[in-house]
Amino acid sequence: MNENTVKADSVSNMSPLVIDKVALGVRFEPQFQVIDRVGELVDKILREAGTPFGPKTFPVVRSNPTERVLANEETNDYIRLNTRDAILEMSVACRDLDRIGKLAGWEELWRQILGLNPFCSFSLHFVLFSV
Repeated sequence: MNENTVKADSVSNMSPLVIDKVALGVRFEPQFQVIDRVGELVDKILREAGTPFGPKTFPVVRSNPTERVLANEETNDYIRLNTRDAILEMSVACRDLDRIGKLAGWEELWRQILGLNPFCSFSLHFVLFSV
């Protein structure tokens, strides 16, 4: 049994709790290059092979001069990208740590595309509910 299996089993044993929503956030030093490269980032988030997201996950893209928001108005899920933050909030309604890990992997995509360093903080929050 590998480490991921142990983690997934321990989350499954939290019963009767289920992870309803997950919020992941990255805060970094202000990076104004984000505005110049945000289109490339959105394309990778929505269309990169292996992305846990896609056009069906986030059918709406809103933008203004300082940020871009990928959203799903039916589920209230979103990714917000600006010069200082990258935030994902998504409904998951599961106990599967592997699925949560795939969602968290988007942070590495962010780092690869923009080459941003240093990150000030990375946070992960769960909203739990009892079944």
